[in-house]
Amino acid sequence: MRRVVMPFLVALLLAACSPTPSPSPNVTTGPLLSPPPTPTLSPTASQTASSITRHLSVSGIELDYPSDWSVMDQGWPTTGMGQTLAIIGTLPWGSCAPSDLNCHYQLRLDPGQITVEIGTLLLVADNICDLGRTRSDLVGRGPSDPPATGSLTRVDGRPAVRTDYAVGQADYYHSDEWRDWLIAAPGTTTTGYTINAMYRGPDLETLRAELDQLVASVRLGPSTAGNPTQPADCGSPFPS
Repeated sequence: MRRVVMPFLVALLLAACSPTPSPSPNVTTGPLLSPPPTPTLSPTASQTASSITRHLSVSGIELDYPSDWSVMDQGWPTTGMGQTLAIIGTLPWGSCAPSDLNCHYQLRLDPGQITVEIGTLLLVADNICDLGRTRSDLVGRGPSDPPATGSLTRVDGRPAVRTDYAVGQADYYHSDEWRDWLIAAPGTTTTGYTINAMYRGPDLETLRAELDQLVASVRLGPSTAGNPTQPADCGSPFPS
């Protein structure tokens, strides 16, 4: 089974560029006729993140991802509380059958690899607004849990909770970090889209930048009818 990304999901539920290689040194076969070029500053992480992207549209969520990532989006059975819609990233699918999601979950990350799971989640005990106020996703379940930090934001205008875990390759997958988003679906705060990433260095800054670009590209489908007893949107502490 895939690792649990946020403690509150336990009760509810019962993708990488390799580091950009340094330019090869100039090689000449004869005497230099002019001084070598002045060295330039190394590009920032946001500049080295892939600018060539492909588009994914599945079950009401659309996003752009780096062109050198693979995608598997054939769809898998829902658990009733949530569903995996797509797996993208640079972790190969391996010898697993396309329908065998559990087989793929057994694969570990090699250096420089990333895997990102796109899915849906139905919240029954609370809503995303409550989660933003309590930040129960940051509370560890035990001493072995990785430290967590996070922020509240909006993705395509909808309230979203971001959670970052400093894993340090202590998990089964040899991840350096996890970065997760829970985004309220349009018109409701009890149903959300999830973007859960696990990745392994080196070049963590580039991997983070690619994830941020992916999330910035997210576009959500039309509003859906939510639970009439729950808010359709969130106020403070979420940004307006």
